[in-house]
Amino acid sequence: MTTLGRGRGVAMLVAWGAALSACDGPAGPAGEAGVPGAAAWDLNGNGECDLVAEDTNGDGECTVDDARGGPGDPGDPGTACWDLDASGTCDAATEDMDGDGDCTAADCHGPAGAAAWDLDGDGECDAATEDANGDGECTVEDARGGDGTPGVACWDLNANDGCDVASEDPNGDGDCDVADCMGLPGTPCWDLNDNGACDPATEDTNEDGGCDAIDCNATLAVAEYVGSSEVCGACHMDEYQKLIDSGHPFKLNPVVGGVVQDNVDPASLGITGWTNRVAANLAGVADADLPYGLTWNDISYVIGGWGWKARFMDATGQIARTGDGTVTPGDTVQYNLPNAELGLATAAWGNWNTTGSATRQNYDCGPCHTTGYSRTATPPAGMTGLVGYWSQPGVHCEACHGPGSIHVATRSPADIVSDRSGYACGRCHTRGAPAGRDGMVAAPEAIEAKGGFVEHHEQYDELWNGAHRSLDCVDCHDPHDSTMNGTGVTASCDRCHWDRTVGWATALPTHEGGFRHPLYMPSAGGHDMYTTAGTYPSSWQRIECMDCHMSGTGKSARNVGNAADVHTHTFAIAVDPSVTYIAGATATSVTTPAVTLDYACASCHASNGPRTAACRVCHTGTGAHAFPQLPAVADDLRAGSTLIH
Repeated sequence: MTTLGRGRGVAMLVAWGAALSACDGPAGPAGEAGVPGAAAWDLNGNGECDLVAEDTNGDGECTVDDARGGPGDPGDPGTACWDLDASGTCDAATEDMDGDGDCTAADCHGPAGAAAWDLDGDGECDAATEDANGDGECTVEDARGGDGTPGVACWDLNANDGCDVASEDPNGDGDCDVADCMGLPGTPCWDLNDNGACDPATEDTNEDGGCDAIDCNATLAVAEYVGSSEVCGACHMDEYQKLIDSGHPFKLNPVVGGVVQDNVDPASLGITGWTNRVAANLAGVADADLPYGLTWNDISYVIGGWGWKARFMDATGQIARTGDGTVTPGDTVQYNLPNAELGLATAAWGNWNTTGSATRQNYDCGPCHTTGYSRTATPPAGMTGLVGYWSQPGVHCEACHGPGSIHVATRSPADIVSDRSGYACGRCHTRGAPAGRDGMVAAPEAIEAKGGFVEHHEQYDELWNGAHRSLDCVDCHDPHDSTMNGTGVTASCDRCHWDRTVGWATALPTHEGGFRHPLYMPSAGGHDMYTTAGTYPSSWQRIECMDCHMSGTGKSARNVGNAADVHTHTFAIAVDPSVTYIAGATATSVTTPAVTLDYACASCHASNGPRTAACRVCHTGTGAHAFPQLPAVADDLRAGSTLIH
């Protein structure tokens, strides 16, 4: 077998292709027709017309018409439009709407309405009343109405269609127009004498200092006391809770059936866990303990009892006394509560009436112990010892904010008193009332004293006499909160006196070293006021500004040595030994607006002071200033420091 080369094989293939091309001949004859398909009517595909099964339209032959199928089954007949209950029968009463005795499609149309022009609905044209345009026929045009008769101008008082300047041109512009219908500004309703000015004596009926529309309203002209702090607390919950913890509402507490009553109702506002602190403080007082042989059933009110002390009012409204008026100096009339600040853990009875006077003491303390007090009000029957009466016992919201009925109705801040002046507090925090309060005229210049202490309720008098006179109480106090039970003090001394309390910034004699106690001796140190724990012995007593500058010079109930239970608001300390603060044990006034050292230092530096025990942890020497040696602390003392004061 001979194998051709690659080139030769290709040449031979080309030659064969050319030869084949030369062999194409003419086309052959057409092939036979295919088998016909079945006709559309030929259901069994046999090519024959089976009349029974395939002549569906019954015309005697099988054609394409037989492939269309017959008519479908008729649907269910619908409900006639008049057949409201779909019963298929005519209910003449409800379905024969046109009343022709038959139910037809005509009953599906509502009854024809009257024509718009047919005013009497009779279907007839009554030319006199219904042909409004007078064209001789009744049409829709007659339903449109005419233009009407022109009215009288508002300024045309006599309806003569002319401008009468004298009576119809009130604004005097020489023309009568709509501006003349507005009238001129009238007299305010409160301006009774029509002089255009507010006459407070006759026109400021609610006595708020101004004349306005409220003075015209008999029901709102004079605000009334709502008589409950809970009404205020419903909106001012935060202030209400502070108030009840401050003790103010409990300056006077009713006693009913021998039981001290609550002066507030926190439960009505959803406050739970509340207890009557006055009742709790007096729980240990039995009938036999009460002054002058009284029993709890003889007591009408407890005076105080919240923080410092309690006194008792009998059924006639007099401060506790015997029925026959006999009083002896040894009688106990005041229940002094425990005082942790003075280190007095138990209550003790005190003799308030030290003179033994048999004079009956009427209760005239309503201006500062009650809310809504009136000196001229008539007390309840039988309480002849009361001077005046009140809306509510105790000092509640309205005692400072005034009667609140208008504010409760309007919720407007303009309708309630908001007095942030020092006088607002000073009206009661004083011994001699500031000028103008309750008809009293005593000015606060005098600071009254008794028994070697400033009498209580004199914070305003002290502030008035000192260098802080320009301050208002609210500059340092939250007026609603308590300094005893809450966070009523809102400012510290260093907010203003930063130069006296920061490091070694100054060398002022009474504040040498800033944070340091102002008493120094060589090789010994004073107390660090704000040092961190551990820098000095943990047993040291911490010293604050108020310990010296607000020492206890006022006595409400109790004292230990020269330290009493009310902090002074004089602030200044007199270092001159010739100055006298209390002018004798029975002095009636203080003449110097500065606390002397015997009171400023007494809370610590007194043999019977409340802090003596704490001081003696370190001060064990027998000398007046026998200090222990202190641990070495950088910058603990200035070299060569000497005794200051």
